[in-house]
Amino acid sequence: MSLACEVYFIRHGQTDWNAQGLIQGHADIPLNATGASQASHLGELLADIPFSAAFSSDLVRARQTAELVLKPRSIPIVASSALRERSAGKMEGESTDKFDQIVRSFFLSEQALVKETYLSSAWHPELETPYSILKRVMDFLLPQVNHHQEQSILVSTHGGVLRSILDFLSFMPRQRWTVANCGFIKIKMGQDILHLLDCYGVTCRQIV
Repeated sequence: MSLACEVYFIRHGQTDWNAQGLIQGHADIPLNATGASQASHLGELLADIPFSAAFSSDLVRARQTAELVLKPRSIPIVASSALRERSAGKMEGESTDKFDQIVRSFFLSEQALVKETYLSSAWHPELETPYSILKRVMDFLLPQVNHHQEQSILVSTHGGVLRSILDFLSFMPRQRWTVANCGFIKIKMGQDILHLLDCYGVTCRQIV
C-alpha cells in the first residue's frame, strides 16, 4: 500500500498589489500590514498541526507568510523557485479586470470545456500552462513527501498554484476557483495518491 502525507498548500497573505487588483506573477512584492495579520491568524488556525517540514516559494510574500504561520515554531523553511506563482510575463502589473477580459475568450472556448485541453493551454501567450505549474510543483514535492510519510508538511505558495491543483482534482468547465489570501487546501499526497481532503477560503465562480 502506498503511504502518503498530508500537505497544507497555503496562499500567501495580502500585498499592496493584491489590494490594488494587480497581477503579480513572478514580481517579488512583500506582504503589507493586512497580509501579515492574515498570516498570523492562519498560524493560529493551524497551531495544532504537527508540521514535520515546511517549504515555500522563493518569492518574499510566500516566505514571509510561512515565517508568520509557523511562529514561534522552530521549523526550517526550504525555499524553491519550483513553488513560485504562475508566470504572467508582460501581464505582470496589469489590472486583474484587464486580465479577466483577456482570458475570457479562452474560458468560453471549446478548449476550456475539456479538462486535458484546459490544463495544457496557456490561455494567453504570456501565461504558463496549469500543467507546467503542476509538473514543477509535484516534481519538487514528491521526493519531500517520500521523506515525510504519514506526517504533515506546510507549503507556502500562491493562488495560481492552488487553482491549478484544484482544477486538476476537481475540474468544472467554465468555473474559476478563487483562493483568498491565506486560504489553504489540504491534500493527501503520495507517489500514486493525490486527494483533496479539506479547504479554507476557497470559492468558485462561473465565467459568463
